[in-house]
Amino acid sequence: MEISIDLGTENLLAAAGGKVLLREPCLLARSLSSRAVLATGEAAAQMLGRVDEDIEVIQPVVAGRLADPEVAALLIKRLLSQVLDWKSRLWPRLFVAMSDTSDSFACQSLFQALRPARCVAVPRALAAARGAGLPVGEPRGQALVDVGAGSTEVSILSMHQVIATRSLQVAGQALDEAVRLHCLHAHELELSLQTAREVKHRLGFAVPERAQGSFSPWGRELVSGLPRQVELNALEISQALQEPLGRIARGIQQALEHVPAGLAADLVDQGLVLTGEGARLKGLCDHLQQTLELPFRIADQPSTCAVLGALQAKSSASLVLAS
Repeated sequence: MEISIDLGTENLLAAAGGKVLLREPCLLARSLSSRAVLATGEAAAQMLGRVDEDIEVIQPVVAGRLADPEVAALLIKRLLSQVLDWKSRLWPRLFVAMSDTSDSFACQSLFQALRPARCVAVPRALAAARGAGLPVGEPRGQALVDVGAGSTEVSILSMHQVIATRSLQVAGQALDEAVRLHCLHAHELELSLQTAREVKHRLGFAVPERAQGSFSPWGRELVSGLPRQVELNALEISQALQEPLGRIARGIQQALEHVPAGLAADLVDQGLVLTGEGARLKGLCDHLQQTLELPFRIADQPSTCAVLGALQAKSSASLVLAS
């Protein structure tokens, strides 16, 4: 059996046979005293900020980089065991979408911890491009902007190769933090990052002129320390997002400045494709087009491009880096 894995900062996805098997928060909770695993995925996410000091909730991927390979391997095994029948004792072959900027030692440590499963690393940019339906085998440039939770990766591809890639340390979590800080300063209301993320999804627009709607989240009032609910409007939240969005746009521009002249014309003709969960921010495509004066489009199902494309990429040996 062959299974693809997308190990992200925020979510872990697995797919087989062209279908997504699981999508869970990339979190694991365990006891500090006994080291016993207490929860994984969504169950671990529910523990954030709600448990005593003996329980730690671990995020094995931080800012798009594999920070704890052993915890990541344990998390993958635990979550896969929920959707697979292990009675056959035939371990699947895992195709793991890995960033080109990933530390090779951390990747090897992950694959060793996943044994006896056989593992193959697939360049994430190629996996996402295949999942987005880009013709990466043609002799022309294709540009991919993968907006994740911890990082944004800008990649140029041609002839089954990643010609250039640049990782930006600003993405979905930076937008969440911008919402949290706005509520803290403008309303003296402290929100959890989970609540800030919900506010972003409900009220965030990359183009403030299109912002509409309101939402009243609960948070902790700074002065009294008591729970309080404040009505927020889409315009103020969208304006709060402009600073990190500006950093994303500038990072994309700087990455494109190093593209060979022959490929630059291809990018104008083909446009840049947005993938990743962060691409779902309302109006992001239009915002980048207006800012950079280049054509952008969002892939169908942007959040699953990498996990579905990893298995497609394995069909060509030149696309795959063996573990």
